Amino acid sequence: MPTRGLASNVIANGKQTKIKMKQLAIKFIMPLTIISFVVVTKWWYILPVDARQTFYWGFPFAFVGEGWQTSGALQFFLLEGLADILINFSFWFLLTYTLLRLSIIKRIPKLVSGILWSIGFFLIITVGIVIFNSYPTINLKRDYEWKIINSGYKFIWQSTPTQDEE
Repeated sequence: MPTRGLASNVIANGKQTKIKMKQLAIKFIMPLTIISFVVVTKWWYILPVDARQTFYWGFPFAFVGEGWQTSGALQFFLLEGLADILINFSFWFLLTYTLLRLSIIKRIPKLVSGILWSIGFFLIITVGIVIFNSYPTINLKRDYEWKIINSGYKFIWQSTPTQDEE
């Protein structure tokens, strides 16, 4: 029986819905991962060893911080960023899989998938512009110790509080 949207092959007599998880990952989980990776973050006010106090961002691991070479520069840590992406993907995968197994979601309309991918591409382009205009320093991993002074959560459209506001 053909279905509309991203679901496939509902088994007769109300049994489990079989979903092609590869399709689901590409059309639904990947854009949710991108959106949550960019939109929801944690800020960290940190005192690195032998450096000035600096803001870092990332959830659950700080993977981007203020650069020290010039004003407006950013430094990126690839392993921490990759771990954040994998954790986001795993969260959305498990949530979606659970909702499908419990039959809370029957199918995911193509319109929803299209809207999510549009938002995801917009965020990728916007973040790409910010990165390339920030004189980035890209490191495989953070190679220095730090002391966390303060931290909090924010959405991307909220400003990071200054230390004076604390």
